[in-house]
Amino acid sequence: MEACGGVLRARRLSRGLTQEELSRLAGVSVRAVRDIERGRVRRPRKDSVRRLAAAVGLDPTALNERPGDDRLEIKLLGPLTVHCADTPVDVGPPRQRCVLGLLGLQPNRVVRQEEIIDVLWGAHPQATSWNMVHAYVSRLRRLLPPWKGIALITGGDGGYRLTVDSDQLDLLRFDELVARAAADPGSALDLYAQALACWRGPVLADLTARLRQHPAAMALARRHVDAVLAYADLAIAAGLHQGAEEQLRALTAEEPLHEGAYARLMLALAGSGRRAAALDLFAEVRGRLVEELGLEPGLELRDVQSQVLRGELPFAGARPTPAQLPADVVGFTGRTDHLARLDGLLPMTGAVVITTIAGMAGVGKTALAVHWAHRVAERFADGQLYVNLQGHTSASPVRPLQALAGLLRALGVRADAVPVEEEEAATLYRSLLAGRRMLVVLDNAANAEQVRSLLPGSPGSLVVLTSRDRLTGLMATHGVHRLTLGVLTPAESAGLVVGAAGAPASAQLTEGLPDACFAW
Repeated sequence: MEACGGVLRARRLSRGLTQEELSRLAGVSVRAVRDIERGRVRRPRKDSVRRLAAAVGLDPTALNERPGDDRLEIKLLGPLTVHCADTPVDVGPPRQRCVLGLLGLQPNRVVRQEEIIDVLWGAHPQATSWNMVHAYVSRLRRLLPPWKGIALITGGDGGYRLTVDSDQLDLLRFDELVARAAADPGSALDLYAQALACWRGPVLADLTARLRQHPAAMALARRHVDAVLAYADLAIAAGLHQGAEEQLRALTAEEPLHEGAYARLMLALAGSGRRAAALDLFAEVRGRLVEELGLEPGLELRDVQSQVLRGELPFAGARPTPAQLPADVVGFTGRTDHLARLDGLLPMTGAVVITTIAGMAGVGKTALAVHWAHRVAERFADGQLYVNLQGHTSASPVRPLQALAGLLRALGVRADAVPVEEEEAATLYRSLLAGRRMLVVLDNAANAEQVRSLLPGSPGSLVVLTSRDRLTGLMATHGVHRLTLGVLTPAESAGLVVGAAGAPASAQLTEGLPDACFAW
């Protein structure tokens, strides 16, 4: 039942629910929720499964066990466990278990026998250590039958290899989900929650300290920390403070001096209305740092303390949907081809889509950008942002930090909580746009450097830039699509004149006039 429990826990976390809140929503006991999530219930009641699935917005079939009587699962993210056809497999004495754990930490690659011996015996191996390693591997081969005709453990090149995929090894499943989260900001919150649901405790928690301190185990632990922090940032930004708190408390129990985790935990506590608890946590962590390391808290923790004291919580609550576009151009005429080219950008979702509209002064760059933005605004449900950068006006060009401050305020950040450093403000701006479908119009840019920090960092958003400058500095780094505007065609010019005069379009009004009349 562990697979069912993992799915339920991941979904609960992505919804920001505690076990107590889920139990109330589903009408089942907290103990039942806890036991199902931990895989302690072999056959939960169908009614309980149905209600739990409904409470977290899942199809009840998603909580059914996966088919396959011969399915093998090896789990390292916590105590080492092996199941075959949902039946626990005893993989032998401690050293034999360590061999499997070491092979699992480095799946699908050869682990040399010298490395195995070093993990098992350290600097003083037994004279029979080579034979003993061979014996351990032989027993593991008998305990772990071939999968689809392929032996799980094979020898060669002076060592042994564990051949598995992400359905068989939780480490690979975790890494796969984290990679998908990094590549898909729109689903990142749910994917990180699924990845973290793979963890049941510290890596190989029941095996030797020498194995847990192996470089592969330490690197895996760091990837876990990074995933928790990434999930917490997204959850806090979405107002899911309870889910963030649960993961951060588990992390700080394992990493009692990790200031970044405590900073986020303080934000989660304050965001859920527990400012006093957040400040108490700061005092507790400060005391621990001073006592154990002789150090005061770093800048990140102190900044969060200041934010909490002043009530500066930019991520609390629902995020606004800005609608900053200027009024549409009345009687817009022509530019049919350019509008069609802009329309062609809409299906592109694999990266941030950026287009520049370049041309000389007065040619209609802003009119085209604003008119098209109004035409497609409904395609961007998370809102539309607009900044006049004043790059070619009598006024001074808008500085990037000044533009970022306005954008952050439009995205719900309090004015007194806007970072005062450009890089920090740009990072916050990109974080708030991650996973959102936003239309950003940056009008009248002076040059590439003025807009570089105003560009989103994740897929889903579309940016329209207008400038007299060709902004060639963005071509290599951002793959910008370019439109160059010239003067209106004779027919478009005639339509503009007719529209401005308030008369119906008529061929008689323009018949016989030379093309030069329209080349302004």
